[in-house]
Amino acid sequence: MESQEDGCVLSEDNIYEIMIRVALLSLPSCLSVCRSWRRIGYLPCFGEEHSRRTTTASGFILQYFYCDEYHHTFISMHSLYGHPLPSSSLPPGRAQTLNIETVASTHGLLFCNIIPEYNSKNNINPRYYITRLGTTPYNLPIPNPNTSFDTCGIAIFCGVHNINETTYDFKIVRISMPKWGPIPVPNLNYCEILDSKARKWRRSNDLPYLWLRDKTGIVIKQKAYWIMDGIQNPRVDFSSCSVFAFDVKEEKGRILKGPEVKFITSNQVYEWRMIPYQERLCLVYMSNENINVWMMFTSDDNIHQWEWKGSYSTHYIKNYKFTFEDDTPNQKVVLLETLHRELWYDLHKRDLVGYIYPRTSILRISMDGNF
Repeated sequence: MESQEDGCVLSEDNIYEIMIRVALLSLPSCLSVCRSWRRIGYLPCFGEEHSRRTTTASGFILQYFYCDEYHHTFISMHSLYGHPLPSSSLPPGRAQTLNIETVASTHGLLFCNIIPEYNSKNNINPRYYITRLGTTPYNLPIPNPNTSFDTCGIAIFCGVHNINETTYDFKIVRISMPKWGPIPVPNLNYCEILDSKARKWRRSNDLPYLWLRDKTGIVIKQKAYWIMDGIQNPRVDFSSCSVFAFDVKEEKGRILKGPEVKFITSNQVYEWRMIPYQERLCLVYMSNENINVWMMFTSDDNIHQWEWKGSYSTHYIKNYKFTFEDDTPNQKVVLLETLHRELWYDLHKRDLVGYIYPRTSILRISMDGNF
C-alpha cells in the first residue's frame, strides 16, 4: 500500500493500472520512485500490458545485407513473430537501399543513409536522414558528414524532452577511421558531431586510433560506450575486455579497462555484451552455460570501478523462471529481468535462426506506436 499525506491510499493494483498507462518516455521516472514501483515495472506481465495500453512497441530491428540489398525486420519483445518496418515511416526510396547505422533506443529515432543504386544517375554520395518511427513519423534530411572515411562508431544523444514533429533535440556523434592506402595512415580517429539546432556537422577533438567492435554505441546519460576489439587495438590487452567511453558534453573520450577476470582465459571478444541497467553500464560475458555480470560504478573523483554481480545459468534466464520471493522487491531479480530483455536475441537464437544472416545488425528500440 502507498500512503500520501492527505490520507489517500493506493493499492498495488491501483499503481499497476496507473503505470501501464504512463507514456513510454516517462516510465523510467516512475520506476525510480521507490522499490515497490520498480518491482511492479518488472513483473513479467507488465511489459506486454503496457505496450497494449499505450500502443507502444519495444523490441529489436534486425538488419541484414543479402544479395546487395538491405532487409529489415522488427521483432517485438513480446513475440517471436517478425514483420517489416512500415514503408510509410521510412525515407523516400526503396527500403532495400536503406542502411540503418544506429538508433536512439527510447525515442524511436533512426540515423540512416540511402545507398545509391548502381544504375542511379544521381550523386554517388549517400543521403542521410534522421527518421522517427511511431505515431508521428517524420524524415529529416541532414547533410553528409564532412569526412568521407568509414564510420567505425556512431551514437545518438536525445534531449530530455519529448521529440515530436516540430522539435528536434538530439546530437549525433560519429567516429570515423582513416582509409588505408599508399599514404601513411595517421595514428588517430576523427570525431564529428551534428547538433539538431545547427543542422550541420562540426569537427570535434581527434581521438586515439581505435578499433571498435560494434558500430552502434550504448548511450547512458551524457556518455556513449563501445566495446573495443582487443585483437586490433595495440593499446588494449586482448585477453580482457576494454570499453571506450565518449563524453558528449566535454567532447572527450577515454579507454576504460574492463574487469579483472581470472576464470576467463579465451580472447573471444565477441562473447562480451554491454547492456544499460538503471542508468548504469553492465558488462556481460556469455558462455554456453553461464552469464557473468559486472556493473560499473563511478566515484566522485571520476574513477571507474567494476563490481561483479554474479554468475547466472543461461538456461535459467532463458526459461524466465525467476520471481520475487514473498512479494519482496529483490534487486537480483530486477537485474535478471533486465538481462533477459536486453539479451533476448542471444537467448533465443534457435527461435530466431530464420532471421539471422551474415552481416546482421541487431538494434534495440522502443517507440510510441505499434505496427
